[in-house]
Amino acid sequence: MRFRLYLVLIMLVLVSSCGEYQKLLKSTDNDLKKSKAKEYYDAGQYVRTTELLTQILPRYRATEEAEDLNWMNAQSYFGMKDYVMAGSYFKSFIEQFPFGKHAEEANYMAPLCDYYISSRPELDQENTRNAIEGFKIFINRYPNSTKVEESKKLINELEDKLVEKSYMSAKLYYEMK
Repeated sequence: MRFRLYLVLIMLVLVSSCGEYQKLLKSTDNDLKKSKAKEYYDAGQYVRTTELLTQILPRYRATEEAEDLNWMNAQSYFGMKDYVMAGSYFKSFIEQFPFGKHAEEANYMAPLCDYYISSRPELDQENTRNAIEGFKIFINRYPNSTKVEESKKLINELEDKLVEKSYMSAKLYYEMK
């Protein structure tokens, strides 16, 4: 009996919280959406964060808060492991805020996203090449960064993948003769 009561209470809380979020999405109060997006981000609820930020980012363009909101958006996509979108938002962030407080980390995160979506050696290696180029740019821009050694390690790993791709292509060509 108590178990059923607890189950009903939990269901009521879940249903009411979903309704509250839906109301928030339909709301026109951008300051409320911004504060809730920050709460969701801190709680690791990245899907909700990105949904809210998608609605309010255009309204905060060219304001003091734009950098932090764009950073939060890119980080949220990275947290969801949507590396294609995260990489796109990190690259956009670099273009919009090249000297911002998160510029160094964004310059590292953009090629890291390409690294994560890099294909197996048998497949197209465009993302692999993009990651290598991005890490090299990062190393040149921030030679004293703590992430330089990690970047060099990832470059070596990616270059090994390209070597393996070349070997497999040569082997295939040789076997076709």
